[in-house]
Amino acid sequence: MLDISLILDAWPELARGIATTLAVTAASFLGALLLGLLLTIGRLSRRKSLQRGCEGYVALFRVVPELGVIFWSYYCLPLLVGLSLSEITCGIIALTVIAAAYVSEIYRAGYNALPIGQFEAAKAIGLKEWHAWRLVLAPQILRRMTPSLINCGIDTLKNSTLLAAIGATELAYEAYQIGNTTYNYLTPFSFVAFVFFIVIFPLSLIARRRETRLQARLR
Repeated sequence: MLDISLILDAWPELARGIATTLAVTAASFLGALLLGLLLTIGRLSRRKSLQRGCEGYVALFRVVPELGVIFWSYYCLPLLVGLSLSEITCGIIALTVIAAAYVSEIYRAGYNALPIGQFEAAKAIGLKEWHAWRLVLAPQILRRMTPSLINCGIDTLKNSTLLAAIGATELAYEAYQIGNTTYNYLTPFSFVAFVFFIVIFPLSLIARRRETRLQARLR
């Protein structure tokens, strides 16, 4: 049965798990935004080798199971680079390379959804290329991408629970350790579900509202 006193007693460990989960998610998603941008630039490049390499990356990490990437990052990557990497570091690397594949698809879709002739129209009114991107194209692309990027961030947050498999001290791992100690798994894992709900549900509502507004503008 649920035991609220258990949550209060184990609060330092749970708070540490929450902080780690949020930090890992933020670091991974920010890294994915940057790596996804580089991948998108490569996919739009005229160099066929670069284009195919980036396309291959996206295809690979969209089909490989997330847990497989996490295990590979933890057990294989340190051997390849010759460095000792912590569980958190390996987890951030794994979540970053996974999310970057999806972020790249979001960037590409946003770019391809631009109305034909927008760039030419910006040049026609005297805007230089950089100003055309900053003032005309980028705001439109960002507006179209925002709902999908929020959903991708939510997926990254949910995937952070998989890092418990390699011993990263995020929230699910701390809950598991509390369950092992007290033999009460219902309470800590119910708390984990509650925390994820209060974080993810508002974000999902924001994404849905943004998407509705975008669809209304495009009609």
